[in-house]
Amino acid sequence: MRLDAIPIGSNPPHEVNVVVEVP
Repeated sequence: MRLDAIPIGSNPPHEVNVVVEVP
């Protein structure tokens, strides 16, 4: 679970999707 991948504003929202798939 990468919590630091959630608070990403400049990065694409794709990383947030990955975080949801990991857990």
